[in-house]
Amino acid sequence: MIYIQPTTAMYKTSERYNYTQSTAYAEFIDNSTQSFFDHRAELETDKEFEFCLIDIHHDPIKGVITVVDNCYGMEKKDFERAIILNSAPDIQTGRNEYGMGLKAAASWFGRKWTVRSTQMGSTNEYEATVNTEELSKTKENAIPLKTKQVSADSHYTIITIENVIRDYPQRKALFKLRQDIGGIYRRDIEKKRIIIRYNDELLSYRAPSILESEDKEGKVRVWREELDYTIPYKGENYTVTGFVAIREKGSTEHAGLTLFRRDRVIIGGFSGTYRPKEIFGSSNS
Repeated sequence: MIYIQPTTAMYKTSERYNYTQSTAYAEFIDNSTQSFFDHRAELETDKEFEFCLIDIHHDPIKGVITVVDNCYGMEKKDFERAIILNSAPDIQTGRNEYGMGLKAAASWFGRKWTVRSTQMGSTNEYEATVNTEELSKTKENAIPLKTKQVSADSHYTIITIENVIRDYPQRKALFKLRQDIGGIYRRDIEKKRIIIRYNDELLSYRAPSILESEDKEGKVRVWREELDYTIPYKGENYTVTGFVAIREKGSTEHAGLTLFRRDRVIIGGFSGTYRPKEIFGSSNS
C-alpha cells in the first residue's frame, strides 16, 4: 500500500488548476527529461538506448491518454514520491524540483490514472492507480501498490490516464498544441537529446529568420545582439545570457521575448507572447 497525504480530496482539486494542455503535458516531459539528464551516463551503457523518447498518445474515442518514456525509471522510494502529494524529490535543482507535476497534471487531465515504472538495473516493476473520483468519496488514505518481476534490462515509466475530461484538440488547436510543446522544449530538440512524439507525429521547432540589411558599402548587418550580464538579488548574482533580434518577417502573434530556465521555456514562446511594457511600449505602438 502507498499511504497518501494530505487528504485524498486534494487530488480532485487539481482539476481546477490553471493548466493548458501544453503546460500539463510539460509536467510529464519535465519528469522524463530530468530522469534522462540525471542518469544519461547509465542509460548510454545500454546498447539499445539511442535517445530519450517521450511518446504521448491521446485516444479521443476511448478517452485515454498515455505518456511513455524510455528513461531511467523509478525504484520504490521515487515511485511513491511520484504518487504522494506534497512530496518533493531529494535533489531539487532539476526541472521536477517541486514534485507536484505528475499527480497534478494527471488529475487535471482525467479522473483515473495509473503509473507503472521500473528502474534500470532493477527487476521490480511498480504500479499504482489513483481514482480521484472514488478517493474524494471514500476519503481512503492508502492505495494498493502492485509489484511484479521484470527484466533488469528494462527501464521505463508509463502513465495511463482514463476518464479523460479534457477535449481532444481539433485542427487548429491540435497544430497549436504540437507547436507549443515543440517550442517549450526547443533546446532539447535542437540538440538531438530528446525526441517527443504526439500521436505518432514527431514534434519540432523552427527558429524564425533574423533580419539582415546591407549598408552603402555593401557590409551586411545581422540584427541580433548577444546578451550576457548578471543581476544582483538578495546577496546573490544571477547570470542572464541569450540574445535579442529583429525578425526578418514581422509577426504580431509571435513577436516577443522568450525566457528559459534550466534549458526549457518558462515564459513566452508560442504558448503566450511576453512583451513587457518597459521594453515594447504599449500595444501596437
